[in-house]
Amino acid sequence: MRRSSLEIFLIRHCESQATLDQIVGGHLGCTGLSAFGVQDTQRVSHKLRETCRLNFHNSKSQVFSSQMPRSVETAQLVTGLNVWQIESSCDFCEVHPGEMDGCSWESLSNSTQGSFFDPIGNRGESYFDMIRRADLGIGKLVDRYFVSDMVIPIVFTHSGPILACYWIGGMSQVQYFFDREVKLGSIHVISIDMESKAISESDGVDHRLGDFQFSIREI
Repeated sequence: MRRSSLEIFLIRHCESQATLDQIVGGHLGCTGLSAFGVQDTQRVSHKLRETCRLNFHNSKSQVFSSQMPRSVETAQLVTGLNVWQIESSCDFCEVHPGEMDGCSWESLSNSTQGSFFDPIGNRGESYFDMIRRADLGIGKLVDRYFVSDMVIPIVFTHSGPILACYWIGGMSQVQYFFDREVKLGSIHVISIDMESKAISESDGVDHRLGDFQFSIREI
């Protein structure tokens, strides 16, 4: 039997060293968490366990992260899992900065046109590209867990994909996309009405989050 609803937890990574160094932290520029970021994972872990009542060491949860070091490290320290127990995917990465990866913030601001639809640097993504990627990425989780096994997906990600989910849910317009603050280490929950769209294991369709009725809120 399919489940009637699905909750997906989205957690933004804690403070990164690239932020302190004012370096564009893509796959190359990201060097993991700062010393404070490492310490702050204890707060996030306590909140997920005590407030959200999540247990990372049983079959009722599956932990995911983006492929960027700051997200993977946050996931490991918060959950206490080994890296091989965490499923990483570029679906949940921040917007890809292309050839600006590893450059200074100043260089990025001088080379970027600033449009929602323009790529960031050569061979980079636009924010609209990132939204479409996140939309499909969350959709893959829906397709994977729509049956009644009651697994809770827990995704360690970035501000961009989290903002994307608010945008897809109609809670912000293009011109206000960047106005919502997604704090470091913040926890957001997507609640999806699984009865809002008919899906089956055999339909062969890759769904998007936007195919379903859902709400998203910060805890």
